[in-house]
Amino acid sequence: MDERIYQIAEQIVEIHPKNYEVYLPLVEDVCRKYLYVYPRCIKFYIEAYRKMWEDENK
Repeated sequence: MDERIYQIAEQIVEIHPKNYEVYLPLVEDVCRKYLYVYPRCIKFYIEAYRKMWEDENK
């Protein structure tokens, strides 16, 4: 079983850069689009996540 887990981890390491190259432009485009379409919503979520992380770090 340990060998199988090691093989899976190796596969993840190999495909990560490929996935990053493919998905990063897509994510950036979607994020930019929503930032301009729903600025108040984005602001709300950013503030909520900040508060959540601040509370968790205390």
